[in-house]
Amino acid sequence: MTAKPVERVRRMCLKLPEAYEEETWGEATFRVRKRIFAMAGAHDQAKPAVSVNARREDQQALLTREAVG
Repeated sequence: MTAKPVERVRRMCLKLPEAYEEETWGEATFRVRKRIFAMAGAHDQAKPAVSVNARREDQQALLTREAVG
């Protein structure tokens, strides 16, 4: 069975050094040193969403299939 998208994001985020999860606004946020770098959740379970903090010059690379790996 394939993991739910939010679970996949959780596993990826928590593999990063110093990363931890904290619920904020009813959603999973992932932080390093108290700073949010990603947020995962869904108000509509049929449409999960992920937000990632990225510099403008890195945003396009994150949208490509190769970056998702």
